[in-house]
Amino acid sequence: MSSTNINDLLQKASANEWNQWKQEQKETLKTTNSLAFSRRPFQKFDLSNVVFYPYSSFNDCCFIGTDLRGTILRSVTINNSDFTGADLSKTDLSSSELTDVNLSHTDLTDVDITYVKLTKVKFNQCVINPKKVNFSEILKTELKDIECDFVYLNKSKTERYPPSGYFVAGEFEKFIKGEIDMDNPQTNRKLLDGSGDHFRSELNIVNTDAERNQLQNEVNFLRKRLESMELQEKIYNHTRVKPRLEIILPICIVSIVFLVFSSILINKVDKQKIEVSVNYDVGIIMGGLLTGSAALIAALSYAKRNHTSNQNNRE
Repeated sequence: MSSTNINDLLQKASANEWNQWKQEQKETLKTTNSLAFSRRPFQKFDLSNVVFYPYSSFNDCCFIGTDLRGTILRSVTINNSDFTGADLSKTDLSSSELTDVNLSHTDLTDVDITYVKLTKVKFNQCVINPKKVNFSEILKTELKDIECDFVYLNKSKTERYPPSGYFVAGEFEKFIKGEIDMDNPQTNRKLLDGSGDHFRSELNIVNTDAERNQLQNEVNFLRKRLESMELQEKIYNHTRVKPRLEIILPICIVSIVFLVFSSILINKVDKQKIEVSVNYDVGIIMGGLLTGSAALIAALSYAKRNHTSNQNNRE
């Protein structure tokens, strides 16, 4: 069978067609050039021990339940693909880049992830043991935005880590690098959020999905309550009338005017002197009242106009 037919089958064949043809082959199956797969369904394909040419790419592909035992996927690019339930034991992923990939419930026993770049990858409840992972000794493997609740340490799924609860922030990275003492895990767990705090047991009291969902609902309620309170405070601050200089200043001017006229009246009206004409005194009083009233009306109008203008500007 020619290599061209291998490439064509990988691009077009169904799972049954490929599996039947593969069983008839005796030699190791290899592609001789890099291939680009987009939205290719590989569910239930037997791709075990197939050697993919370096720099092949897989975009939006489905590997659910795929047999990838011993498959060579060295120096490939995998984006937005789902490997849920796939068997990747002894798979060689060295020097590859995986982004937005779901590896949940997969078997990663003896997987080779040396020099791999892992970004937004899910490892939830996969089978993986740091003692059986080929991991770069000089920390060339990159992990970023990794998601994992817990993992199983053996194929029979009788052992898990963490022993109870879920991984805390940054713990999976230390776990996969073999930096956690598996014989005494609780004393080695740390919350790596930049604070340097040691592991706190109260963060690990959520042991079931029901408790986790309840805690999430409570967090969402408190978040919405806080947003509501912040909105109410903004509305209150927006509608509250605050004393402003443009309101206080005219009132002060009016008060000064009244004080000046009152002083004049006191000086002019002297009960012990009758030389001052009554008509003259009445004229002064009426003039002061009219002037003060006009000043008060003008001040209040000015203050109201400024207040209305400020409200319109805020809106």
